[in-house]
Amino acid sequence: MKFRFDHTYSADQNFKFRKKLGRAGFYLDDRKIEHPGKNFCQFIMMPLVNNRKQYLEFIHVGAGGINGNQSGFSLAAMKRLEPIFKKLNKRILCKYEHKNYDWKKNKVDRLPGWNFVTFPKHKSKIFTWITEYEASKGRKKQKKSVSEHPNEVYKISEFNMNLSPRDIQLYETLFGRAVNKQFFLPEKRIINFSKSKISRIVSIVMNTKNLKNLVQNYNWDKLIIYKEQPAVVIRNPNPIMWDVLILER
Repeated sequence: MKFRFDHTYSADQNFKFRKKLGRAGFYLDDRKIEHPGKNFCQFIMMPLVNNRKQYLEFIHVGAGGINGNQSGFSLAAMKRLEPIFKKLNKRILCKYEHKNYDWKKNKVDRLPGWNFVTFPKHKSKIFTWITEYEASKGRKKQKKSVSEHPNEVYKISEFNMNLSPRDIQLYETLFGRAVNKQFFLPEKRIINFSKSKISRIVSIVMNTKNLKNLVQNYNWDKLIIYKEQPAVVIRNPNPIMWDVLILER
């Protein structure tokens, strides 16, 4: 079983962080999706990698909604999800569920939508799950213009995390044994982690073709050295959610 990165989300009331990233040179479209619990989601899409999605998600909880106040880390299977779920369920307790894209209008019929594998008894401040997108005639393909950013960022490449023993065990089930406190994902992505009592996604590392353009023309918070390279930091207004680090690669 192989799982690749699909997307990660941050709790983001009134989309403050997403707007801040717009001032850092990311293109912001107006697409918005609602999930149950009055969770309203907006996105920053990235260019496709091997014709596969990669994106950031931002969640605003409406009045009376359910606020998990946790970050999320979504994977995607390299093959059909349901057969993989049946194999995975023999190793770790998980749940397979389907939700129609148009769930507000029709919850009864089985229509095209998302398929999810979740880990219902796994408690963590990082909600880890697996997503599959079904083909649908009414679902538009990602436009190239949506994922071309003025700051020339083109890839989500690394994730810096604090992981509890239970999350390390879960990730070893999904990715194989860690090497030097790193998990290696397809498409040359890496999870760097430190052991911790409480799990947290500390930062998302993204690649740009031109860091000078970003530094000179857009807003950012701090210039640091990351793995012997200059990088800019864009702080999340929510201190328990992930920041964004951008470096030239």
